[in-house]
Amino acid sequence: MKVELFTTKKNKPPTFPDIAIETKAQITGTLEKVGMEKVELALKLQSSEGEVTLIPAFANLYVSLDAPHKKGIHMSRLLLQAHKTFDEKPLSYKSLGDLVKKLKESHIDMSLNAFVEIQFDYMLRRPALVSDNNAWRSYPVVLKAEINHADEISFTTSIRITYSSTCPCSAALSRQLIQEEFLKTFGDQTPSITDIYNWLGKEESQVATPHSQRSYADIDFMHTGEPKINDNDENTEIENCDQSLNLDEIIDGLEKAISTPVQAAVKREDEQEFARLNGRNFMFSEDAARRLKFFCESLENLSDFSIKVQHLESLHAHNAVAFARKSSS
Repeated sequence: MKVELFTTKKNKPPTFPDIAIETKAQITGTLEKVGMEKVELALKLQSSEGEVTLIPAFANLYVSLDAPHKKGIHMSRLLLQAHKTFDEKPLSYKSLGDLVKKLKESHIDMSLNAFVEIQFDYMLRRPALVSDNNAWRSYPVVLKAEINHADEISFTTSIRITYSSTCPCSAALSRQLIQEEFLKTFGDQTPSITDIYNWLGKEESQVATPHSQRSYADIDFMHTGEPKINDNDENTEIENCDQSLNLDEIIDGLEKAISTPVQAAVKREDEQEFARLNGRNFMFSEDAARRLKFFCESLENLSDFSIKVQHLESLHAHNAVAFARKSSS
């Protein structure tokens, strides 16, 4: 006998069981966040020159589960809404805010809050320090939006800067050893300028060098309320958003504050200039954090910011770290 798995009327789609709706949780309770992570997206990103680029990104999508008896949420709604939003609109604070609102609305019977995190690499072409060259550098960026029970939206923009830091203590100890080597070489002599110049150029005279390390600064910029969007363009991009968070300008400002960002295209003249910059910018992690804090304090329309600096020590097996916030003294 033939068994029909689904019985449908003409032109009526089949029905499928929906466990999330049809059953109740055996153990009841609310949950802070439920959702999906690492959702693959293609985002339209517009540069300050107006050029639109399609970039790969990942999204973390969550809603709160505030109905204690509900079995679960509808995760497909989160994924489909994220794709629909960014297929139709470029990435902007407005589109990010629209998405987090729609995620909450899609679970209005069980959720009071919704959360979105968009992760991507922001590409900038960087000129060499001296030579007539340039190359691409990538900057990890995370954009977050959260809507609460009162429909208030908060945004966070997170950026990572990679730079070189030379230890001030190590530099002082190296200078001392070079001074001692100079006295060993010349003793009570009175060397000429030429003698000193030639001595400084010898490899054996450079008896010590200060240690440097690749370092990271992770900066979070927070602001609340929906950003003001240019009335003439409802799809104003992140770079043009009226929150002073132009990614190009922010990254440029952070790198200028730190003075020794890692480089892309490097010839020998660029490497020498980089060595000179490091020699004029000795930094403990505390120095780097204070420099970045000073720059961030100059930005407008921020409710808060936080900074974490990590110097991945070449002398020690551990890292040196420093933290700062807008609210700290």
